[in-house]
Amino acid sequence: MSMHVFQDTSFWTRGWDEFFEMFISGNCWYGDWFTWIQGWWKVKDDSHMLFITYEWIKLYHKEAV
Repeated sequence: MSMHVFQDTSFWTRGWDEFFEMFISGNCWYGDWFTWIQGWWKVKDDSHMLFITYEWIKLYHKEAV
C-alpha cells in the first residue's frame, strides 16, 4: 500500500515522515517491500511475466498502453 492510498483513507492521520520510517524498516501492514520485490525480481525475465517500472512507462507510454 502506498502513501497515496494512506492519505486517501481516514485511518491514516500521520504524515509522510512516519510512513517513510515504517516503510524503510519493513513495519508496514503488508510486510517488508524489499523482501517482497526480491521474489518477483527472480522471475522478471520469464516469458509469462510482465515486469515494468514507472520510469519505463513514462519513457514509453504508448508501448505501455
